[in-house]
Amino acid sequence: MKITGNLNNNISNKLIVDSSTQNFVNSNNVDDMDRVSNQDILNDKVLGNLFGAIGGEIGRFPISFAIGAFLLAGLIGLGPLGSIISGLGLTALEIIPDLTYFGGGIIAKLNKKMSDNQKVEEDKFDKIMKNIGKISMGKIVGATLGATLGYSIGKILNLFNVDLPYPKRLVEETRDFKLTKIIGNASNITHTSRKKITSDELKKIMKNLKPGDIIINEIEDYTFINLVATLKTGKVMQWGHAMIYLGDGKVMEARMETDSVTENDFVKSNTGYTHLIVIRPPEVLASKIVEKAKEYKDKVKYDFDYDLESDDAMYCSEFVYKVIKEVDKSVKINLRKELLGGKSVYPDELVEIPTMNDSWKVVYLSDDNNLWYNILSKYR
Repeated sequence: MKITGNLNNNISNKLIVDSSTQNFVNSNNVDDMDRVSNQDILNDKVLGNLFGAIGGEIGRFPISFAIGAFLLAGLIGLGPLGSIISGLGLTALEIIPDLTYFGGGIIAKLNKKMSDNQKVEEDKFDKIMKNIGKISMGKIVGATLGATLGYSIGKILNLFNVDLPYPKRLVEETRDFKLTKIIGNASNITHTSRKKITSDELKKIMKNLKPGDIIINEIEDYTFINLVATLKTGKVMQWGHAMIYLGDGKVMEARMETDSVTENDFVKSNTGYTHLIVIRPPEVLASKIVEKAKEYKDKVKYDFDYDLESDDAMYCSEFVYKVIKEVDKSVKINLRKELLGGKSVYPDELVEIPTMNDSWKVVYLSDDNNLWYNILSKYR
């Protein structure tokens, strides 16, 4: 069974088994733009969650001003003046994170070779990731002010029975919002109200995987990475990581933690993620994809520069993309244009493969994955 259309549309989490392939797939598409009136919801919850998320994200990303200055100068080409503005913007990109995050300059460091591509210890990496923005006062203050404002406006709208046409999904997503929890949620980068995929669920999924399957996932703990990528390319980044299933419970993937393309356990590599999609190549390519993926094991460093043109280091989706292209150049995969020049390939481009190549199938989709709703989930 192949899922067609926009894979980022709202899809329910009801899973069925396709009898022709014995693989789990999703069913029951829901129109995200269906509207409900005020009689079904409370304005205070919708607006409290929405304004809280907006305030928190603006507050946690003061570097957006520097990014904006840099992009503006580069796009409109102001000559010497543009160079000055760009220089100030780049300087701010290095300085502001150090001032706003106690973790210190992490976002800037993620866009460079981390310590000249030296091996990053897994426990050290975990500590770094957990500290990014965790104590960002800007985020906490912004979320608190935004949520309080939105909640108050919502209460007033409720008082006067104002009927607003909210999307159905927005209503469902915000139904459990509580203003009293906003400070605690905003101060914890790993918080999300969504249920994470468990190891037991992954073991069930693994029974239906086949060697050569492309596995793409997303974890809502670090939606700021998706936001940075979205700003960098002007296109929303929904998915965060990609890997190739080798069989026997093993995957090949490029990971920051190991600073290399390495073989890992499928369950371990996907436990704790909130969204998962499995894409199956045509049978004639599957074994070739596995063989080609194994050739890179422990031979290629992780690409902290995210440079698609270089082959001596690769980031996760670059690794999967190049394996596929080396096996079959005719497979259609879109490349993402960077706003400042160059091209890249993110997991989102891999998710689009089945919509461009009839022989590729989506055989599993855990539930809908949408960056904006993912951000909302972090503030309730």
